[in-house]
Amino acid sequence: SARSTMTMRVTLKRNVQEGTDPYGQPAPPRLEVVGTFPCWAWSGSGRLSLQAERTLAVEGPAMIVPQEADVRVGDRVVEIVDRRGRLVMGRMDVDAVMRRAGHQAVTLRKIDA
Repeated sequence: SARSTMTMRVTLKRNVQEGTDPYGQPAPPRLEVVGTFPCWAWSGSGRLSLQAERTLAVEGPAMIVPQEADVRVGDRVVEIVDRRGRLVMGRMDVDAVMRRAGHQAVTLRKIDA
C-alpha cells in the first residue's frame, strides 16, 4: 500500500481571507494551518505509478498523501520533514491534486521569492 511509504510529514496552510480591500483589490492573504499529514515527497523527474495500467510522468517536486488528507490546489506547503524532524523541502504551493485509489498524488510548485 502507498501508506506504508509515507514516512515524511507535510504541514499545509490555506488562505482563509476572502473579499476585497476598500479599493476593490483582493484582500491580502491570511494563511492558517490546515494540518500536518503523512506523505512521501521527492524532487526531480520521475514516474509515479498510480494504478497497474497507468503511470504519470512527474517533473519537479511532488508528493503523495493519504486519501483523507485535506489538500487543495493553492494550499501552501510550510515544510516537509522526515521522521526525525529534519527538513526535506521548504515552502511550495500545491499545483495539482489527483485522487487515486488509496492516496492522492500532489504536484508542487516552488515559490519564487
